[in-house]
This record gives sequence, structure tokens and C-alpha cells, in this order.
Amino acid sequence: GEAAGCLVPYLGGGSRLKRDVASARSPRERSLAIRALAAFQSLPEALMTGSVAAALSSLGGARWPLGLPSYTSEAAVASAACTLARCGSWASARCGFLLAQAIHRASLTPVAGASWLCAIAQAGVALDAATDKPEAEESLASRVEEVLFDSIELIVSAEDGDGVRASTIAVARALWAVCVLEKTEERSAIG
Repeated sequence: GEAAGCLVPYLGGGSRLKRDVASARSPRERSLAIRALAAFQSLPEALMTGSVAAALSSLGGARWPLGLPSYTSEAAVASAACTLARCGSWASARCGFLLAQAIHRASLTPVAGASWLCAIAQAGVALDAATDKPEAEESLASRVEEVLFDSIELIVSAEDGDGVRASTIAVARALWAVCVLEKTEERSAIG
């Protein structure tokens, strides 16, 4: 984390990251922007260097692709949304749009599902209001909770094996989100 914190100012700080995310137009630029934001999910202390959190908190007008950009995973998009939610820019950065796209694709991995739940909890929005236009797409809004919780059930119930560290982090994120979203009684099988 300390090394990443030292690199942020060298790379232009928060204002440069904000500009790069807001101006990303090509698939390559969008993929790089998503992966850069995703990296901060694992390095929250780096958000405090170079005014990254402050810059991202005022991010607006991000144009996200309809499809998943090349070389970008569902987990990276969810991690990027988690970073943006941590900085207070869920709505202004249109993370709800990214979530709606993920729900439409219906290919969420357990790690991506855990990150999406974490992002929604950090943003302080209700699950049925997490997409950009929940009133316009009632069927989508009602599926958010089902799709996200279905995606994490596999990881929570998994035995030791491949990806133990990633699984442990994802389980911790998912359990934290279940508590924050006040779903512990409904989802007692998870916790």
C-alpha cells in the first residue's frame, strides 16, 4: 500500500486519474480506467494520497460502455464501482448503470458479486434502487438482490481450494455488506 501511495503523485495524482476516467472514450481507455479504479479497492490507503478520493468524489459524466470492455473482468468493474462508492461518487459516476449492465449480462462471478454488494453498501443505497433508473426498469431492480446474493452463495459455502485468499476477501466483503444492508436475518445461510 505504501508503494502505491508513493506512485499516485508520480502518476499525476487524483486530478489526472479523474480526467483519465472522465475522458475515456476508446475501449482501451475505458478498460484502463476501470482497471485503475479497481486497483484502489485493494489499496484504500492509496486513495488518501495525491487527492485521489477528493478528485473522484467530484467525478461526473463518466461514459461507460454498454458491453464489458476487452481485457476487463466482471470483478474489475465491480471493484471500480466499489472504489467510486468509497469516494462518494456512486451516483455522479453512474455506478448504477454499470450494475445494470452486470445484471443484464448475468455472468457475475462470486468475487464480482461480493464487490458489487460491498459497493452498494458503501454507497448507502438500497438494493432495489441501486441501478440508475430503478423505477423505469422494475424487473431489473427486483432482480438485483437475487442475482447478487445467488452469485456469492457459491463462494461463502466453498471449501478450501483454488483462490482461497480471494475467496476469504470476497467472503469478508459479502458478510460486511449483508450486515450493512440489514439482510442478516433474510440471508442467515450466508453468515
